[in-house]
Amino acid sequence: MMQTKKFVDHPNSMDTIMSLMMSLKMTTLCLLLDTAKLFTLLMDIMKVLWQ
Repeated sequence: MMQTKKFVDHPNSMDTIMSLMMSLKMTTLCLLLDTAKLFTLLMDIMKVLWQ
């Protein structure tokens, strides 16, 4: 009985780790995209100012 429980617990913890990693990846991607958007916006403003 205990061995079965251990076997069941292990994949669950792995799933949790995997989902955490996935959400972390998504957050990082979103942050990178936001930074890129901000950078593009800044470049556009600079172009307008230099004209």
